[in-house]
Amino acid sequence: MKKSIFKILSIAAILVGISIPNNVSAQQNVVDNDSLSIALGNFLGYYYKKDFSSNNYNKSDIIKGIEYTKNLNIDEDGYSVGFNIGNNIASFIKGLNNPDKIDKKIVAEEFKYALIFGVNDDDLKHYENYINNVTNSYNDSIVYDYDSISIAIAKNFGGYLANGFETLPDSLSHKFTKTAIIYGVEHILDNDIYNNNYIDGLLVGSKSYNEINYLENLGADINIDLFYNELYNSLFSKDINDNKIQYYRNYIVNAIEKFELYKLENSPEAIANKKAGEEYIANLKKKDKKIKTTKSGLSYKIIKKGTDYKITDDDYVNVAYKGYLIDGTVFDDSNGEYREFNVNDVVPGFAEGLKLLNKGGKAIFYIPGNLGYGVKGQPYAGIGPNEMLIFEVEIDIVTIISIVDDKNINIINVEEKSVMPPPPAPEPEPRKETNYDENKIFTVAEQKADYPGGDAALLQFINENIQYPDLAVEDNAQGRVIVSFIVEKDGSISDVKVVRGRHPELDKEAVRVVKKITKKFTPAKINGKNVRYKFIIPVSFKLIDDDINTEEKK
Repeated sequence: MKKSIFKILSIAAILVGISIPNNVSAQQNVVDNDSLSIALGNFLGYYYKKDFSSNNYNKSDIIKGIEYTKNLNIDEDGYSVGFNIGNNIASFIKGLNNPDKIDKKIVAEEFKYALIFGVNDDDLKHYENYINNVTNSYNDSIVYDYDSISIAIAKNFGGYLANGFETLPDSLSHKFTKTAIIYGVEHILDNDIYNNNYIDGLLVGSKSYNEINYLENLGADINIDLFYNELYNSLFSKDINDNKIQYYRNYIVNAIEKFELYKLENSPEAIANKKAGEEYIANLKKKDKKIKTTKSGLSYKIIKKGTDYKITDDDYVNVAYKGYLIDGTVFDDSNGEYREFNVNDVVPGFAEGLKLLNKGGKAIFYIPGNLGYGVKGQPYAGIGPNEMLIFEVEIDIVTIISIVDDKNINIINVEEKSVMPPPPAPEPEPRKETNYDENKIFTVAEQKADYPGGDAALLQFINENIQYPDLAVEDNAQGRVIVSFIVEKDGSISDVKVVRGRHPELDKEAVRVVKKITKKFTPAKINGKNVRYKFIIPVSFKLIDDDINTEEKK
């Protein structure tokens, strides 16, 4: 009886992991509303069908339930909650030994009072125990007071629901009015509780309206007739194509992203921040002629170019930096310490600026909002939508990871005033020094760490043990995840982590399969001594043709 009572299927629940990328530009009319209506109808029908109480359904009864909700003028989510609770009550009654003796009118009336006025905890416990005693120790020879049982059922469901209202956030409480919930419960109990297909139709119809309302609040204009036509086709089609459903899902996700982005881009705060950034850099360039601007809109001032090697996309850099806003507010500061990260793992403007420098370079980057955190900003860091970011940076060590193919990986530390040699990298000169930190981790050694059978055997092990995550398949996620780990002096591995990811599920699986390695490596050596060694390997994920959804047009 204590299960969640606000479990309502919604687009937000089905479309797990929706996020709004920073680099997507939205136009108000970019979404074709008829196509969106078609996608929504097919997608919802496919998922709602899974909730039908039986595979042997009566089509006309389901449609009757859906059509009933269309005439309700539903303007809130409370009806969905009411139909759900009513269905739960009906299912509970049908599970009793003598369900026909339960007075449904009493249940509906007492539920209403319990929901409106609440039930204290002691009484709730009493009603729950009473029902449990009746259901667990039923005896045909006992004459039961079915009116009392009817009241107990109603008080239990209504009381727990009333308590649930007390914990709802303000953003949701206005959507679940008690009047609508009571109406939904009463309608279920006033009709044939054994007609599961009609109840299925009520649930599908009310939840469909919620999804339509959700999209229209974002800016969509759903074609109602077209939507229901596609909903019925999807609900009752026996040869539904999973690839089509995935296409419809992606279309809806894309539409939501564009609607959300349009709202964010046109918010007063985003517009004001963008204008402030433009005015700031324009005034600054008048005062300082050394500030330049690239075609993308990144402005920069190079204080020190650095040595010969120019940074590229795949490099790892050690950078000391300070990040602040145009009003001087500091949002991030390495405090003079150098931190390592991949050039591809930072916001676009920062990455572009790094590639203007060489090892040892020093500069100031003025990153406009569209090349920084975009219209979403970073609220937890105090960065608003479209705010300009200013970074003072100084580069120390550059580590090149040159992936020739899945079997050849070159790791090179760029020393001061050196130029990256062409692959394959030359063998490093033997180190003469012997006094080094025993726990130091090396990326270059006289003898690198090696897996039994070589890199080919290591990649074969990974390929044989990899499991493609279901969520990654649904998102059509594929590509190469770069994983690093430490080969210890005894050949075991530790500190497995992703240094360049592709998708949260792919990243997690890449780490899992690398951690599964049990064979010991041949340790790396310097001057004949075993040393700790940083090993980097690509873990590739590629979907076969059958798993990749091909776009279709309506």
